[in-house]
Amino acid sequence: MTINIIVDISGSMAEMVKSKIERIALDSLVFYTDLFMQNVVFRVFLWNESFREADINAEIQPEGKVLFAPLAEYLGSNKKNPSQEKAEGWLLMSDGCWKSDELDAFLDETREIRPELRVLAIGEDADIFALERIAGKGKVFRAEDVLAAMELCFPGTNQEEAFNVE
Repeated sequence: MTINIIVDISGSMAEMVKSKIERIALDSLVFYTDLFMQNVVFRVFLWNESFREADINAEIQPEGKVLFAPLAEYLGSNKKNPSQEKAEGWLLMSDGCWKSDELDAFLDETREIRPELRVLAIGEDADIFALERIAGKGKVFRAEDVLAAMELCFPGTNQEEAFNVE
């Protein structure tokens, strides 16, 4: 099983220790799967002006702003190549502090190729509406519910049992 984790490392993640919360969430995922699950592979992608794969233990250094084009390009290339490893789950960690017109354009452009996302809302100022929009049919979770979000990344998990952001 593979879980792709997208970590927002834009400048807004430097505020209110959000990047430290992301690091704790990543460490929690590793600890949990080491104890209770086998054959789980994490692929971590750092996202700001670029979208690049990184080691799960990589240092999180927030800087710059989020650009949707590199993410859209990756999703498009991943969808077109069926020989690539099939990801079974997607988890986004972000505060959702994006420009709404850029989010609108991204959602329109990637409607057919965007995977269902589980989203961790990071920070007290997280834009839940934006995060719900990018999640699509996925779910948005509070950061402290990281394990519930991860478990729902696996096929066959009942989404009705998920925690909703209220």
